[in-house]
Amino acid sequence: VIDAGAGRREILGQETGLFAPQPVPGQFDAQLMPEIPDTFRTVLLQTAELRGVPLVLPLMDTEDLAAVSMADIWGDFTDPVVAASARYGVDAVLIGRARVFDTGSAIVRWTLLLGDERFDWNGDVAEGPHGLADRFAMRLATSVTGTRQIKLSVSGIDTFSQYGEVANYLKAMTIVESCEVRRVSGDSVIFDLMVRGDQDRLMRTIALRRTLQPVVDSPENTAGTDSWPPLGDVSPDLEYHYSGTQQ
Repeated sequence: VIDAGAGRREILGQETGLFAPQPVPGQFDAQLMPEIPDTFRTVLLQTAELRGVPLVLPLMDTEDLAAVSMADIWGDFTDPVVAASARYGVDAVLIGRARVFDTGSAIVRWTLLLGDERFDWNGDVAEGPHGLADRFAMRLATSVTGTRQIKLSVSGIDTFSQYGEVANYLKAMTIVESCEVRRVSGDSVIFDLMVRGDQDRLMRTIALRRTLQPVVDSPENTAGTDSWPPLGDVSPDLEYHYSGTQQ
């Protein structure tokens, strides 16, 4: 959300919105207000592209406007923002609260919501995508020399189309060098993954989306335990259940 003073605020969306300027002597020229969202939007998207981060701005249509308000964003009420972001199928939510000064410069309070984690920092407009990329890198970056083979079982695959979705999802991960099928049994498939990094890093990467859910190792949920009879070293290292792609 952009705050230029005198009650002039706007939630930045994919398209140019409309400020409700109230000219006040000595304050920022209201005629320049339409240029501010366009400038911010350009800086955000270009910086995100430079850092290799796919950034999705909200549509700010009637559905978004009914779900979240400027007061929610500015007042740090994150629950409505997270709920409104669910329709976009995003991995994380980046919230910016920009205060624009008479000179046209801005200071932004940034908040990144990544699963159960929260990160806060201050900076200019470009610091949003930069901070996002830096924090993803600290969480997910791996050494190209450190590879490991991990056997990953996925249950809940009932059709060839679902198998294709899961295989393509795994292959698309930047930390996965190769993905091969080791074994198929009923609705479960064991994939042989060659991963840059360790098992924990693979689990954190999978957790960014809801496509695969970890199988809980308990008496009530032993999926994947009884379905894999002993056969050499085929027993999986990790067990997940396919819950569908999130668009």
